[in-house]
Amino acid sequence: MSLVQDMSFALRTFAKAPLFVAVAVLRTREIGIRMAIGAAKTDVLWRVMREVLILLGIGMAIAFPAAWILTQSVRSQLYGIDPVDPMSIATASLAIGCVALFAGYLPTRRATRIDPMCALRYK
Repeated sequence: MSLVQDMSFALRTFAKAPLFVAVAVLRTREIGIRMAIGAAKTDVLWRVMREVLILLGIGMAIAFPAAWILTQSVRSQLYGIDPVDPMSIATASLAIGCVALFAGYLPTRRATRIDPMCALRYK
């Protein structure tokens, strides 16, 4: 890949991270309430991560067929290049999955570590 393609891939991958961060940050108050009434940190963490995984799965389920359809439309314009390269698809999927998991895990872990009373006051 060229430098421009690498930069484009990185930008597209990290552009999805705010969605997964928002899942955790917007639920800080809820996490505080759950922690205040005695929920275990692992249960709260798993609850948010499950939502991140569902969003990731929905995104991948939409993206794979859309990418396949779009590659069929540009196939005639590519000479000597296979538009459906399994290694590229696997690498992109793995990178997007890792970014999504870290983007959901880090804010959630931070929210479970703060004092429940501070989380209840969080806006």
